Amino acid sequence: MEEGGFVPYDKPPKLIGKYSFKYPKSTNKEGIVFVKVMVDRDGKVCKAEVLKGLSKEINDYVLKCVYSVKFEPAAQAGKPVCIWIALPVKFLMNRVIIK
Repeated sequence: MEEGGFVPYDKPPKLIGKYSFKYPKSTNKEGIVFVKVMVDRDGKVCKAEVLKGLSKEINDYVLKCVYSVKFEPAAQAGKPVCIWIALPVKFLMNRVIIK
């Protein structure tokens, strides 16, 4: 896929399941981290970058979490396509949630 290029799709990617990760004990912040995620044709996150974050430590942890999630890939005319999406990640005092 061309970096940053527009790819049309008629079915968006869908997160498979709900993900909850342990909150790192070394921080005490809450909020939402917005991550730009490239979901490949197999539904794997192949690239990710923070669009709006909280701190370097939290952002790095969120990226680590995001790389472990799986999607049903986006599709165009019934064929899987690789696309970029924006993914909000809730960073709460007791867990990190991606859904």
